[in-house]
Amino acid sequence: MKETGLNTLCLAANYHQGWFIHPHSRTHCAYLTEGDVAYFHPQHSLYERIRVAPSVAPLAAKTDWLAEASRRAGSEFRLVAWTIGCHNTTIGLTHPELTVRNVFGDSLPHALCPAQPEVREYLKALCRDLATNYPLWGIQLEAFGWMGFAHGHHHERNLIGLNPFELDLMGLCFCDACRAQATQAGIEIEKVKAEVQAVLLGALREAPERPRGHPCSTLDMQDKSLEYSRFCQWRDEVAHRLVNEIKTECLGDDRCRLLLQTCFDPALSKTVDGFACIAFEKSAPETLRACRDLRGSSGDWKGLLQCLIQLGNGIPGSEHELLEIISAALAGGCNGVNFYNYSEAPPKMLQWLAQTLPQFA
Repeated sequence: MKETGLNTLCLAANYHQGWFIHPHSRTHCAYLTEGDVAYFHPQHSLYERIRVAPSVAPLAAKTDWLAEASRRAGSEFRLVAWTIGCHNTTIGLTHPELTVRNVFGDSLPHALCPAQPEVREYLKALCRDLATNYPLWGIQLEAFGWMGFAHGHHHERNLIGLNPFELDLMGLCFCDACRAQATQAGIEIEKVKAEVQAVLLGALREAPERPRGHPCSTLDMQDKSLEYSRFCQWRDEVAHRLVNEIKTECLGDDRCRLLLQTCFDPALSKTVDGFACIAFEKSAPETLRACRDLRGSSGDWKGLLQCLIQLGNGIPGSEHELLEIISAALAGGCNGVNFYNYSEAPPKMLQWLAQTLPQFA
């Protein structure tokens, strides 16, 4: 990092299960992570009132790697804890009552429901733990809202050919907590449930065709149903409240910043310290457009607008293209660039990074 000119380390504080190729590891090439484990040592007293708590990865059993990274980074590098929330298959399989329950009553084991009080308390305790016990510059939240139906499980199948909108409907949560809270908010939740189920049953029955008048997008569905539109708005409010509670109840002062991996959201602009433009596998012109859109939506907002650039999958294809993509992100109005990620990136791309970044010093 010193040689390359980077100034911030985004380190995984916890992570979900994944099957990775690590091209420059000294011990392995293919690696299956333990899944939903912490790479720091939790303060157990913070989780006493709830049934779920982070499990420490065997890799970190003897060494608290977040603390060690803090020590080595010192004052030279800003340390950000990349933190995973509702994406947790381990807790989901152990406590299916805390997961998203779709319109047919199926549990989505990878997706904790952010409307469940115990899930919210777990997520807040996780952030409070990190912000209190480590000298972090910031916490970057991933999956602290609603997860979708499609996940990438082993041999995940969909021979019906459900489109992205229909898959979104399959992932809507109608668990007890959601139904009770939506009803309290004045939403006719059973009507919404019946409407969503009717759309999906129509697709399942008529595939590969669709029934006449079948909605083709969320906006189309909202136009057809006021209650469904209100339900979508309520879901947004649930996620927004969670982020606001994390900021006010868990991070306290402004020492530890709160960063999101989502585009600018006016509803959170007074709470969140950073939003993001995901420019994975985008060319320089595509990156420029995406960053301009982010800057345009944020107006004169003064926080961090970071562009996330993926080092892999053939983009960038050269050192020159990397230079163009970084230049596009900055020209588009982003004031930070995040490179994803060290462990998976082709070694040649890391060399390009070391040769390119000094030009922006």
